[in-house]
Amino acid sequence: MRRFFKRFSKLLLALLLPAVLLAACTNSRLVLRPLYNSLDDRIQKTALNYTDFSEQQTADIKALVDHFHVWHRQTQLSHYAALAGTVADRLSLDEPITAESVAFWSASLREYADTVGRCNPLYRSHDIIASLDDQQVADLQKNREEILFSRQADDSVDFEGGSAGESLEDEEDPVVSRQKRQAQTASRIRRYIELAGLDVTESQFNDYKKTLSERKYPETRFRNVLQEWDQRFFKLLDRRNEGDWPDVLREYIDARRSAFSARRDDVRAHNTMLWEAYAVRTFNGLSPEQRRFVGNWLAKLSVTLSSLAADTPSYKAAGAADYKCTGVKILG
Repeated sequence: MRRFFKRFSKLLLALLLPAVLLAACTNSRLVLRPLYNSLDDRIQKTALNYTDFSEQQTADIKALVDHFHVWHRQTQLSHYAALAGTVADRLSLDEPITAESVAFWSASLREYADTVGRCNPLYRSHDIIASLDDQQVADLQKNREEILFSRQADDSVDFEGGSAGESLEDEEDPVVSRQKRQAQTASRIRRYIELAGLDVTESQFNDYKKTLSERKYPETRFRNVLQEWDQRFFKLLDRRNEGDWPDVLREYIDARRSAFSARRDDVRAHNTMLWEAYAVRTFNGLSPEQRRFVGNWLAKLSVTLSSLAADTPSYKAAGAADYKCTGVKILG
């Protein structure tokens, strides 16, 4: 499920980052609609590549992912639409954007992201996992290691959600590598923004690069935590046929999400304050033309997301009200 969360986290970050960065993602229904509507297909394809599943297992995986997609469409998209509309409305007013407003928007996004974590379909996969035979488990473990620790591994991993810029690779000089990634990120964001039609001044670009360089990183390596919890999972699979397996799996996923959240405890407050202060500066530093552009962009995004939420899903077997979220609340 890495690809879904990678794409979805980009949308969340696009809403969280301040105005001039929002143009990095499209707000066109012509683009977002097929992208969003195909998310379940991409999740299924990624999951089904881990091993050779039986016909029944394949059908169960597809049904679970489709149900999650229906839940997300019908219960979550409206939140993002409302938030984008709120920011657009505020930008249309001739008054400063306050730190209090940015802090509220930031907290709202963290709440929405936590809801997705609590409702991750892995929580509801206990029957599918229990049906795996020993060869399938061995294949899963082998393929998981190959995917996550190849040179192409990215930083968005299942339900724990790695922070942007955290690499799974062992670097000879992590400081130099981080600076290189930051420079690449800044240049890419600027290119996307300007392709969307918003000109960024050198002062605005330099402020973004400076803020990016001031971000702190956890002392504990992301890769080390990932390895530990993956090992725990595959050891835990020995219990998949026991009567309390659904509770065992739920408790494991809760603990795993908590571990990745706790890993960032020592830097979370700093980074939150850093980006929220940057957002306030950026919003209030927009020229009148930039402010109108970003406000109109967000207003269109709000309409697009509302339209996507109202689409009739192709999956008819169950509705959003039937999808139960069983994960623990972990804000951070």
